[in-house]
Formats: sequence, structure tokens, C-alpha cells
Amino acid sequence: MYIYYRTRSCKMARMAQPKGTHFVVSAGDTLTGAPMYMKLDGTWTSKLSEATPIDDEAQRDALISLARGQERLICDPHAFNVTVDNGSPVPISVREKVRALGPTTPLRRPD
Repeated sequence: MYIYYRTRSCKMARMAQPKGTHFVVSAGDTLTGAPMYMKLDGTWTSKLSEATPIDDEAQRDALISLARGQERLICDPHAFNVTVDNGSPVPISVREKVRALGPTTPLRRPD
């Protein structure tokens, strides 16, 4: 927390607020480590465009609880903020953009 001092008074800086309007539940695939995104029916997809954006925090928490019960298939379930553009979720954070679009450097593996 930052405190800015002015003459005879102090003012606290405001915390940044998330700018997303919806949430998407994501996790890592236990076999490949690839990012997976949850659909509303509880199944998983590797494409962010097929994920279900939700706008209710209670539903978000329920889907995360459902995901925690599937930890043989996925690991580290979490929700992240998105905006919705033409019905498709668009991640806000750089981390989730990189996860959705793939590595930022070419992979040099023989397989």
C-alpha cells in the first residue's frame, strides 16, 4: 500500500480494480501441461474461444469446485477475468493471453 503525503494530510492510493466483465475457469492438462478451459457443462477444451464466459461469482466458484473434483484430468484450476467480444472470451492479463496463444518463442524439440 502506498501513502502519498501532502501538506498536513495523507491520501492512500487506490488499488487497481479488475477490468474484466466475465470469468473463465482454466486449468492445466495433467498429461501435456497445456492450458484447458472449462465449458458450462463441466467438460474441458483446449480452445479459449470454446470456453464459457460467466459473469456470476457464485457460478464461478461452483465451477472451480467442480474442477477441483476432476484433478486426475487437470491441475491448478483457477478463474481469470475476460471481456466478451462477439460472444468469445478475450483475456485481459498478459499471462492468460500468452497461455491462450501459445509460447512466445519457437520450441526446438524433435517431437
